[in-house]
Amino acid sequence: MFGTAWLTRGRTRTGLLRSCLVGLTLSMGGTRSFADDSALRHGKEFATALTQPVSAVRKEAELRGFLMRLAQVQHVACVVDRRVDPGSAVGVSLQQVPLLRGLRDLASQAGCEVGTLGSTLLIGRRDELDRILTPAALRQQELKTVTGITTTRRVELSRVRDIAWQDLDRPIDILASIQERWSLTLHGIEAVPHDRWYGGTAVDITAAEALSLVLGQFDLTFEWIDAGRGVQIIPAPQRCEIAQPHRTRAMSLAEATEKITSRFPQAKVEAAGTTLTVTATMLEQEDVAYLIGEKAPLPEHVASEATPLSRRRFPVTIVRTPLSKVLAALGEQQIDIHYDPSELEQAGISLEVPVSVKFENATAEEFFTAILTPAGLSFTIDGASITLRPAPQVPSP
Repeated sequence: MFGTAWLTRGRTRTGLLRSCLVGLTLSMGGTRSFADDSALRHGKEFATALTQPVSAVRKEAELRGFLMRLAQVQHVACVVDRRVDPGSAVGVSLQQVPLLRGLRDLASQAGCEVGTLGSTLLIGRRDELDRILTPAALRQQELKTVTGITTTRRVELSRVRDIAWQDLDRPIDILASIQERWSLTLHGIEAVPHDRWYGGTAVDITAAEALSLVLGQFDLTFEWIDAGRGVQIIPAPQRCEIAQPHRTRAMSLAEATEKITSRFPQAKVEAAGTTLTVTATMLEQEDVAYLIGEKAPLPEHVASEATPLSRRRFPVTIVRTPLSKVLAALGEQQIDIHYDPSELEQAGISLEVPVSVKFENATAEEFFTAILTPAGLSFTIDGASITLRPAPQVPSP
């Protein structure tokens, strides 16, 4: 199997490098724990994180674990739908692509898509994902017309919060915490099947979104009752739609309408003035925004300058890894490694020497000294480049 290399740019400048064959792990940048929910990004920081470049290479990886790790590199909350096989295998070859594009590429290999709920990424099969996202938006919209609801209560239910659960927590326990958070009474909770979930966190979500996140994974939704003080859990319809306005760019309303109806035959489109009102699912709404030029597509690649090695740190564990594999993985992290193979051969130096080191937070000097000295190599660092040479021979006393 091939090694795995990760590299991110942006506010955290954190990366992870892993060779699944020989147990090599390497992080660069901050040392804050990914399990620390307080580190997760909110609002504008979340949106920015989705555009930050990541690189990862691996011949085969487990879907859920790899998706979660890739999101965690940028401290972004990510939830994988319970109906997705977490052990699905994916091949990874990402080179400086925006995080969201990379996640979409990996998810598509398992027939899944990526959506957003608040400041949280959701990954699941398209139809099933839409039965979470679209009811969430509809229930939020319906708060404007709930009979007898007060402005204060509407504001309370619209306030965004974070919810978290642990491995093996039951959905009814998560619903109980949602009930407490937003002071709700849940009716019909017996319709929720018994299940055990992987741990997770959802960030910046409203009451409607929190309930839809849990109920939607069982093809359930809810109705507001008792002036917004309670909900009635009900089966979700097979297809749920919501109306949203769109503005075209660089095309007429007629041309945009034709594009939308051709791509999404079930969608309804109405033109008024300079605006198109499209009635469709939430994932279709996002696709429409890209289709008519309302949203700019994510770039294929993101250019960024390599961080000088003097500014990097290496929390690392390497277990009996051939030096050649370590160097190859480092090269995938925009570290330019230069050497003359013939010079090393003449000096009797082999790059297949096994390396075993462990550091909590090594400097580049410490790290490269540890991995190169046993092979008889010296090095010089220049920015993000390193040049390897045979170490000078020390005369015997």
